[in-house]
Amino acid sequence: MTESILRALSMAFAMGWEILWPLILGFTLSAVVQAVVSHREMARLLPDDRPGSIATALALGAASSSCSYAAVALARALFRKGANFTAAMAFEMASTNLVVELSIIMLAFLGWQLTLAEFVGAPIMVGLLVDIAGGLLIAGALAAWVPAEFWQSFFLVDRPLVAKLWGPIIGPLVAVISFVCSVGNIPLAAVLWNGGISFGGVIAFIFADLIVLPVLNIYRKYYGLKMAGFLFVTFYAAMAGAALIAELIFGALDLIPVQRNARVAEASVTWNYTTWLNIFFLILAALLVWRFLKTGGPAMLRMMNRPAASGHLH
Repeated sequence: MTESILRALSMAFAMGWEILWPLILGFTLSAVVQAVVSHREMARLLPDDRPGSIATALALGAASSSCSYAAVALARALFRKGANFTAAMAFEMASTNLVVELSIIMLAFLGWQLTLAEFVGAPIMVGLLVDIAGGLLIAGALAAWVPAEFWQSFFLVDRPLVAKLWGPIIGPLVAVISFVCSVGNIPLAAVLWNGGISFGGVIAFIFADLIVLPVLNIYRKYYGLKMAGFLFVTFYAAMAGAALIAELIFGALDLIPVQRNARVAEASVTWNYTTWLNIFFLILAALLVWRFLKTGGPAMLRMMNRPAASGHLH
């Protein structure tokens, strides 16, 4: 038992080590954008849910890359400063699904086909949303403990046609209970892909970092229980629908990989380019954290976490 726990923890550490530098890079780029462009200015650019505003929201979200928890807080800040609610939600989706570090990590773990499908599917998901709305530890444990036969049965591998529909439906539900946010869900997506989930199921799982249980609880605190439930239903439908459309497009173009050989990191750290990049970006992260603490960052976070004024959401 002890050996299996250590193996799971080792695999989780190895996965985290592989994604560390692009994660810091993404947060750094986000910090630069947010330092140059104020939240009030970004909110001014998102006055309604027309195509122009939604396109702007996607561009700003992609530039302001962040993990799902930070994205939720930032979208709320934009909404409170006057941004349209639907545009703010589009910004939130883009800031976790159309970002630099996500593409780097997806290329490393899942290959170019799924990376491209993610970027094709994300705008589709936002489009469906506007029509509708108007973890590493877990990955390591699953990779180490859950046999391949379980995944193949769970994802209906022996029934290909049903599996195509089942994947986008079950993918977000796996994400909801996994508690893994944003970039951290890519290693677990690799485990699920190797286990037999459909192409669209992987995409839906990656999209669903914005409806995991902790984020749903944040929605409840920010917007109330009723709106949290509404966001869950609409996001879920948009994520599953966009993932299914992406699978149909890539299937028609014959771009879905036949071999399931996603990279699941082994429990080792070697002196390669990843190690050197991690060291460089850890130093950079330490400097940024020091700057954050010296310039009133904690007070800013406390202000962002204050409940929204009642009656603001219509």
